Amino acid sequence: MARASAKIRRGGFGALRRFIAFFLFWAVIALGLRPNFHRTQTRSDGHLFVAVIAYQTVQAICHRLAGQGEHASRANIRAILEGQQRVTATFLRKDRRTLHVRKATRAEPGQLQIYRALDLDPAPGGVRKIIV
Repeated sequence: MARASAKIRRGGFGALRRFIAFFLFWAVIALGLRPNFHRTQTRSDGHLFVAVIAYQTVQAICHRLAGQGEHASRANIRAILEGQQRVTATFLRKDRRTLHVRKATRAEPGQLQIYRALDLDPAPGGVRKIIV
């Protein structure tokens, strides 16, 4: 009986080692996750949470695109979508107040193709103007 439990424990630790190796591979390759050096556990947890949400989002995009006949890898989709950003332009008005205009950059052709396949707005967030 002692030999059987030792064998199970070795198998369990082997499985755990394989899982950890897979997770580290997944975190580095699939998520583009790098080591983080946050000072608190809460920040580290938040960093990992955002990375997992990003991974799930890309997986959902891959699945929806595959349903429409578009086949692209996660890395390719990430590379295509990472080019679009939201930018803020700041202007000083005559009345000495500051105008902040926030909008998305123009979608590139590859991004437009993905947005159309997913039935999404190519200018997410619209234009926001804030006067401070």
